[in-house]
Amino acid sequence: MFEPAILTASIKRGADALANLPFPGKVAPQGDAAIRQRSGSRDCQPSSVKPMEVFLSNIPELSAGDSEKSFVDPWGHAPNHQGRIPPNALFLGVWERDLGITELNEALFLFRHDKRDLLWSLTTDAEKFTRESLAARASGDFYWVNSKWRCCCLAGAPRQFTEREAGRVLLCALVRARFPHEFPRPPYIPGLLSTDELTDIVRAIAEELKGNTLAAEAAQLSHEAPILKLARQLDLHPRVAGHNSSVWTADCPRRKQSIMISPSGNEFGCGYCRRKGGPLSFRNSSTT
Repeated sequence: MFEPAILTASIKRGADALANLPFPGKVAPQGDAAIRQRSGSRDCQPSSVKPMEVFLSNIPELSAGDSEKSFVDPWGHAPNHQGRIPPNALFLGVWERDLGITELNEALFLFRHDKRDLLWSLTTDAEKFTRESLAARASGDFYWVNSKWRCCCLAGAPRQFTEREAGRVLLCALVRARFPHEFPRPPYIPGLLSTDELTDIVRAIAEELKGNTLAAEAAQLSHEAPILKLARQLDLHPRVAGHNSSVWTADCPRRKQSIMISPSGNEFGCGYCRRKGGPLSFRNSSTT
């Protein structure tokens, strides 16, 4: 059993980690357009991934036009996305959330309307508490979610596919939207999706992100963009964002956060400082 003081401190760490997650209003666009979107903290950079991109070849993609009806709210910040998990939601599985400063445990659920699929989340401070909540749910306890844990809706899409396929599509969208703020990892607890399926989702996205990084670095070997050279000269540690091969990030010269860099456009952008432009503006922003 946990001592009360230890348990209170543990819960507070998890709550603080959730409270400090970024709050992107929308998922930023792909490629150079991401330069115009708000940048996050150095360890919490807004995603530049389209909400429903799926790179697993054996998962059906959403049909044309459906992305306008889909959404990803990676941390459930929207007020209308918070509340109780629907009683008839299907339990998909559990993974651990690595936030860098702490770890949280997350159970995920698929709720199917007549025309819409929604991904719901229960986040606790440890696997032990998640298992206790799931056991209470299985026993029919209406109050199976302890008030100190957080429930929210994270993603939605038009109803398509089988239950298993729909769950995998929404989980892929969630993982991509949260990167590079956080990334899921074991231990996994199977539900509708097996441990192997949860592992495959995470592995496939990790491999895709690694491939994007290698491609982005290779593209700069023969002729490095001037703005990247300047970022290195200023010791701002430019690095590949990972979502695709055309967007980089670097440390902001003015605050403890990250900026977006577009090598192809030779531009930078910082949402917090509200500055953007080419190499000259970049150099000036680092000295004023």
